[in-house]
Amino acid sequence: MSDSKYHMVTKPSDILTLQHPGTIRWATGHPDGPRSLTWTVVGSRNSDDIYVGTRGLMGAAKLSFHQSGRWRFAFTEEGAKKVNLPDGEDRLIERYEATTELAPGWVHAARIRTPSNTFRQTVNEKRPSDKQPIRFYKTPDPPHHLEYHVVLGEADAEPAIVQDMITVGQMTLTSGRRVLILGSFWTMDDATQEMIDTARKNATEGAPGDTGFASGNADDIAISLDLAAVLPAD
Repeated sequence: MSDSKYHMVTKPSDILTLQHPGTIRWATGHPDGPRSLTWTVVGSRNSDDIYVGTRGLMGAAKLSFHQSGRWRFAFTEEGAKKVNLPDGEDRLIERYEATTELAPGWVHAARIRTPSNTFRQTVNEKRPSDKQPIRFYKTPDPPHHLEYHVVLGEADAEPAIVQDMITVGQMTLTSGRRVLILGSFWTMDDATQEMIDTARKNATEGAPGDTGFASGNADDIAISLDLAAVLPAD
């Protein structure tokens, strides 16, 4: 652990390994900008529940991968109030099924894309209280961008060996099940660029509900698109 707020990762062997449930935080870019939002994976300390989201917005909405097999993206109670959701109404935004294997015993739960054309110069955030610094990964050269994969493994699964990916972090949960965060390159496609253009247009027009990311579903994998640039100024 470190007293530093940020840590720049410079080699593939620099991997955050947690032998117990905890929090892994990371971003793409440079701490002084331009940069993505900070993304977070949290392992529950009294179950195998896992939560994923942007650091500043997990109090409003987050991905939840519950030990029971209930996987969902939903508003929190606080977030539901912010969007004026009627009392008693289901806070669910989207539901997922744990069906897509990345390797034997490992399920591909989420993909987080951080396109460099949506980065912002600064993000106002506090130093993590657990003294685990926010890990930064250098912006790749065009036309590549970085995306991250949250993968969940059984306790007895063989180590996942995935070609052309780096390991950001790994965590062992209460039961011995494991969480793996991988990084890889991707190139922009028309559908993603259209989502970015729409988000920028909505932000320019002052549309409510700017969250800094968009969410979706592809083959029952939860997809998040980092849109740091559309958030209001800190």
